Amino acid sequence: MKNYTFDDIKEKTFICYYEKTEENLIVHHADGSTDEIPNTNHNERNILNRMKLQIENAIGYRDYNKKLLRFNSIIGVSAVTFISLQTYLNNIGEQTMPNDISILIALVASAMVSYGIKETIENIQDYDKNKMYLDNEEDINKTIEDDININDVQFMKYNDVKKLVKSVKN
Repeated sequence: MKNYTFDDIKEKTFICYYEKTEENLIVHHADGSTDEIPNTNHNERNILNRMKLQIENAIGYRDYNKKLLRFNSIIGVSAVTFISLQTYLNNIGEQTMPNDISILIALVASAMVSYGIKETIENIQDYDKNKMYLDNEEDINKTIEDDININDVQFMKYNDVKKLVKSVKN
């Protein structure tokens, strides 16, 4: 699970996923820290419930990333417009800026916008994947042989969860 918090303090307690050993549950937090707790059914249920609650409380995270995606798209269109205008002006002899600087600005803007859009789409898909699972958890676990929990979903791709939900619905 991606970090759905906007707060450095909450990152310390935000659970991204956990690993199981025979003796311990190793809980991985958004700030990169880990905790080891005894591997009991009670502890695992508590972790899973907390992970579900994190998703339910993260609607603002999705909205924020949707706005960020729109912002990055506007910046991308603005960068392309700037590059096109600069190229046009250079071609008609009204050079307003040396070509090397125009190319450098274009490359930097393109790289920043591309990375921002890619990262934002991944954030939205991660949230949507988890929410899709939660909304269909009961049907999924009735239909398939091995129970899948929210921690298992962290290691699945968005499209795999989408296909799983679709197969359960049919």
